[in-house]
Amino acid sequence: MCLNSLIPLIIQNFLMDKGILIGLKLDRWYKVFVYAGLFLFILSLFLPIKGITNGELQLLSGGVFFIGTGEWISWKVANHFKPPNIYTGPAGILSYPIRQHTFLGWFFIILGLLLAILFVLKLLKVI
Repeated sequence: MCLNSLIPLIIQNFLMDKGILIGLKLDRWYKVFVYAGLFLFILSLFLPIKGITNGELQLLSGGVFFIGTGEWISWKVANHFKPPNIYTGPAGILSYPIRQHTFLGWFFIILGLLLAILFVLKLLKVI
């Protein structure tokens, strides 16, 4: 059995079933960006990374983290009261996600994009 087939088993058996990642609730893509960026940033502080420098990985992980945080701030849940109707049934409350940008959300998204662009420029050795 190769390592590539063991990794999903390790993740399922150790991390998910034991409750380590259960509380994260990774149900949206931007939450995955936030947690992955934070994980990579902490990893780059303590371990030497081969292939790229730790500073470049910190730029990338910071960009991913801030893009995810900006999107998380921008998504809201809208609630709508549905009155009773003969065609659609009884009354109810409908909830659905909407995207409503704020200044802070835009600030984090732009900061994340700038860090990601800086990562690419450093990777290509332009700066």
